[in-house]
Amino acid sequence: MDDDECIHGLHPGTCSICRAKAAPKPLRAVPTSRPASSRPASVRAAASRPASTRPSTRAGPVHLAGRKEYFGASARGVWWIDQTGRAEEEWAEGVVAAVRPPTGSVPASSRNVGEIRAGDVTLHVVAGEVRAVGVASSDGRATSGPPPGWLAEVKVVALVRPIELDELPAALKPGPPHPFTNQGFLQPGTCYPFPPSVAADLATRFADRFPPEHPLLPQPG
Repeated sequence: MDDDECIHGLHPGTCSICRAKAAPKPLRAVPTSRPASSRPASVRAAASRPASTRPSTRAGPVHLAGRKEYFGASARGVWWIDQTGRAEEEWAEGVVAAVRPPTGSVPASSRNVGEIRAGDVTLHVVAGEVRAVGVASSDGRATSGPPPGWLAEVKVVALVRPIELDELPAALKPGPPHPFTNQGFLQPGTCYPFPPSVAADLATRFADRFPPEHPLLPQPG
């Protein structure tokens, strides 16, 4: 039978068109391996590098590079000192102290006591309140103790009335490497550098609570 005379589908034995339709179709191969990565080439290249050469995505610790780098070679420094739990004893002795941990790494906020220099200003915090201010009378130094650590002599004067940390606006709560987190919470630790300009703003805002003629207050004349 000619192909033109066939009603396709009824004569597969004699019609070439019908035979083609009736023939089983070959199965499509199913891939057994995962297709090539769709990640950008730059991402694939980074993943193939040795771990030691990959750029880190984790934020590194913020630390004080050194007193001169922060405050300058001769500028007066300002330090935030947390003396919760030991204030009365240290104030009576006229010192600020930090103890070296017997094991493990030493917190930068402890080592910072050794960065204090004579003439630097100190803000003393106890249990969530700024309760006193001081002026260092000696350079900070390492001490063998007991207990071993760091020590600086400071003349401390109590504020007329404590300043609660909740009273401080965000502008007076500088983040790392200063005493507050970026969210405005106080960091644990002993001694942190404090921006002199922010300290001056704090003293001006709460001038009625500072002792007269304190170095942070604007002086007449």
